[in-house]
Amino acid sequence: MAFENPPETQEETASLIEKLPEQDAHRGCSSVAEQRGNQLILYHWTQSFNSQKVRLAIAEKGLRCKEYDVSLPLSEHNEPWFMHLNPTGEVPVLVHEENILCDPVHIMDYLEHTFTE
Repeated sequence: MAFENPPETQEETASLIEKLPEQDAHRGCSSVAEQRGNQLILYHWTQSFNSQKVRLAIAEKGLRCKEYDVSLPLSEHNEPWFMHLNPTGEVPVLVHEENILCDPVHIMDYLEHTFTE
């Protein structure tokens, strides 16, 4: 005899399935390690001047990267998952392969030396 899940459990399951992976990708440190690969991942806040500089450098090089907003007004930069990436709690942070870069000048230098054309 098969048992059906109660409606609450089915709704919870449906909501978990419908969640986009991008929403949870930056919530845990293990998720960051799984996503590293060869792609660029940029954690930034849209209104941050340093984040804008890095995003502009990425665009000028014609690179594709996944971008995740780290809301400063909501203090996401102080959450443990982000403090694991950057202990100073500042944006932007660029993750590429095994490299985690936290300073905008270092990020732009890294992009220039790594992605030469």
